[in-house]
Amino acid sequence: MPRIPERWDGPDYWYFVTVVTLRRQPVFADESACKIMLSTFHEAHHYHPFRLAALVILPDHWHALIRPGIRKSTEAETQLPVETSPSAGTQPRPTTVIEQIGGLSGRQGFSALRPTTLVVIEQIVGAVKKNVLRDLQRKDATIWQTRFLDHRIRDEDDFLHHLEYIRLNPLKHGYATQPDQYGWCFIHSHPFG
Repeated sequence: MPRIPERWDGPDYWYFVTVVTLRRQPVFADESACKIMLSTFHEAHHYHPFRLAALVILPDHWHALIRPGIRKSTEAETQLPVETSPSAGTQPRPTTVIEQIGGLSGRQGFSALRPTTLVVIEQIVGAVKKNVLRDLQRKDATIWQTRFLDHRIRDEDDFLHHLEYIRLNPLKHGYATQPDQYGWCFIHSHPFG
């Protein structure tokens, strides 16, 4: 079996993603399943920031143009356990790592140093797949093929080519005769911010 190349993750990369259902089952043939897919994208965005330039949901697969973002660690992730005082009546106070090592003092100095984490495409796709399975409340162990296809966008022409591919995909599969007829294709008017 050929070796699958590693993904090149980094900030500001757009990816064209294709995710297919197991045995090409038409899981998203009805409107309620498509609505669940959309809501899981919103939920995934809460935990894994990203930009979504385009999305098309077809009965047995979906395509998207996604740019993973950068997640700042929450204040809770940057704090050590609460410090308690042995004397009665004293309020417990949170202790930050910076305060522990005697560097910058106070929350303002520490929040400026709060670490960031690069969100990778696997996290976004994985969250969407997991949450769709949960929200559809199906008895199947999974509805998805194990792997998904991703293509890192190289330049503006490549981006526009894949955007058009998403827009025309319902026509290719016979679900519409005009690009704007298909109700589950979304193209963001300002994908770059």
